Amino acid sequence: MKVTDFFLLIKNAIDDELLEWQIDQINNLKEVVVASEIDPHKLKSRENLVF
Repeated sequence: MKVTDFFLLIKNAIDDELLEWQIDQINNLKEVVVASEIDPHKLKSRENLVF
C-alpha cells in the first residue's frame, strides 16, 4: 500500500450490503481515485496504522 494516502477504518459494519454502498458512495466523490475494502490482517505493517 505504498501509494495509498489514506485509510478509512470502519469497524462493525452493519452488513455487507451497507458496506458496499458506503464504498460506492466514496468512489462517487470526484476527489477519490479508488476506494476498496482490504483485509487489515493481510497488511505487512498494520501495526504502523493508528486506530
